[in-house]
Amino acid sequence: MKQINTTISQKSITLLVWDDVIALCKISRAEIYRRIKKKTFPAPIKLSPRKNVWPEFVIEKWLQDVVKKAKL
Repeated sequence: MKQINTTISQKSITLLVWDDVIALCKISRAEIYRRIKKKTFPAPIKLSPRKNVWPEFVIEKWLQDVVKKAKL
């Protein structure tokens, strides 16, 4: 009988809080809220009613997309 490897590699995921996202994106909290509403910015993950976080790789991808669209 052939065994299938079901091991999942565990990779560390860094979660960013509001201050981190604002510092990385250089836009205000209000502007982030507007863009989330328009679906032009990734929505946060709610860890609790008062705690929003974003995986770092999601914000990095969003920033890369913004730079690509800027046609530098």
